[in-house]
Amino acid sequence: MTELNLGIIPGWGGTQRLKALAGEQFALYMIATSRILNADEALAHGILLQKSDNPVESAIELARTLKEKSMKTLKFVKSLIRTVPDELFEEEMTLFGKSFEGSNSSEGVEAFLQKRKPVFKE
Repeated sequence: MTELNLGIIPGWGGTQRLKALAGEQFALYMIATSRILNADEALAHGILLQKSDNPVESAIELARTLKEKSMKTLKFVKSLIRTVPDELFEEEMTLFGKSFEGSNSSEGVEAFLQKRKPVFKE
């Protein structure tokens, strides 16, 4: 969640998903600082479920396990677990759009492309 480095906020539910995974305090810290976690840190904070020396084999094993389930009921469970209050996503979408207003987002992207620190005005 390094969007603040570009002068914008995370979009597509990023703030709400991180908050749901790792808690409000940690989500605010991570988004505000734009810190990048290593695998062990992500695992410790519940952002990563497991790490593997052979991620392809782990993914194949997960696919095999899921293949044995009823796809219909698996879809129902996914839908129920992923349901969050719509108003939070609506607010995030509104603020995501507003974060592109003004010069900060242009400065952030330009600085990123030029590999320099941005100088935000607002």
